[in-house]
Amino acid sequence: RSLCPDFRNMTVRRSLRQVISRLNIAGISNPSQEAKWMYDFSVSQGINHNRLVEDRLSGMPLQFVLGSQPFLDHEIECRPPQLIPRPETEEWCSWLIGLLNSSKEGPHGILEIGHGTGCIGLSLADQVPTSHVIGIDSSIDAVHLANHNKKSNGVSRAEFHHISILSKDWEKAVLNLNSNQRYGLLVSNPPYIPVHEWHSLDQSIRQWESPTSLCSGHLGLDLLRLIISSSRRLLEPKTGVNCRPSILLEFGHEFQRVTLTRLLNDAGFVNIKSHRDFACRSRWISADLY
Repeated sequence: RSLCPDFRNMTVRRSLRQVISRLNIAGISNPSQEAKWMYDFSVSQGINHNRLVEDRLSGMPLQFVLGSQPFLDHEIECRPPQLIPRPETEEWCSWLIGLLNSSKEGPHGILEIGHGTGCIGLSLADQVPTSHVIGIDSSIDAVHLANHNKKSNGVSRAEFHHISILSKDWEKAVLNLNSNQRYGLLVSNPPYIPVHEWHSLDQSIRQWESPTSLCSGHLGLDLLRLIISSSRRLLEPKTGVNCRPSILLEFGHEFQRVTLTRLLNDAGFVNIKSHRDFACRSRWISADLY
């Protein structure tokens, strides 16, 4: 075996140190890990490592630089300006999967409003054997992306359609997708950031993700109100006692929790519960319809 130093490995290590330093100066929170991820990706894809680094230094989110984001058991392709899957969403999705798989009565069908990349619907369809997920989104690009992720991850029992809940007769169209049957469960991670907070968000979010995917009215509740007001016409009331909810909605502020609790109560839901994420922030709310 040659005792000559491995100049290639030395060059790689020197290059990585330089990248880590540049990422650190730019304020990237995990520069060592990101530098390694970008290097490994460039080698696996046969693309220029420096291009990835420059994209990241420009403020492009890492998920767009690498083109994907892991979400539970799936690799979800990400394309701007669609919302990047967040760990908070992954947390409640995992929680819900556990509930559905332990429930004596599985949902007849799951409706996801605002499916984006498809990460939620694909996870539910893949990991809950009794489920069939129908997702809708107002963005045709999101529909194409979700269907691409469905194919690339080999998931069945999920379908994605271009329907806006702001359009006329959207409820009828959604029921038609389910053979005119009501759904057993409605889930949604809709836009919920108040519009006046848009300019206070991180620059990389404002530059690369769409405000229509994040913001919804003065209090961030416009679409959540609409979803709740339509939910009774879309959901099949539960029969018997089981642990699965009828509706699950993600939100982001404590004042939204209070309002959503009242709206769900006024709509006839019971067993209304808010849940905290790993950062101890109220993050999603669930309720039953009988």
